[in-house]
Amino acid sequence: MISTSPPYPVQKTPPATTVMVDTAAATPNSVAYVGISFRDAIAKAGLGTSPLKNQNGKFVLPTAETIDADASVLDPRTPPDQRLSLVFATTDDSYPLINYEYAVVSIRQANPETAAALRQFLQWATKCSYHAAGNHDTCPSVPI
Repeated sequence: MISTSPPYPVQKTPPATTVMVDTAAATPNSVAYVGISFRDAIAKAGLGTSPLKNQNGKFVLPTAETIDADASVLDPRTPPDQRLSLVFATTDDSYPLINYEYAVVSIRQANPETAAALRQFLQWATKCSYHAAGNHDTCPSVPI
């Protein structure tokens, strides 16, 4: 018998990504969407990653190359207020679902040393995020 209302658990509030991975691993036939930076947790949990169909009808996996393909088409169209959907770029090799990550910081810091440390940390975090998307096993040590 096929049910149109299977007894799957419903998460009403977004959990931490590691909780989502653990819940998906414990729930047969579940579907979860988590960021590429959690690929090691996904693999450790014995879960898979599904390719998504892009604007041109090609199914692609999230890799540094397919994410770059999407961003390279859509990023130049970003307006000053950065309100832009990064979904469905029109290239064959683009991953169809990417997003910006934001850090909200004050434009004035307590002193030049704090400003320099914050700048260095944000540059590291950006490089680390890109590094993780490229399927590298480790992230460089934080420079601070």
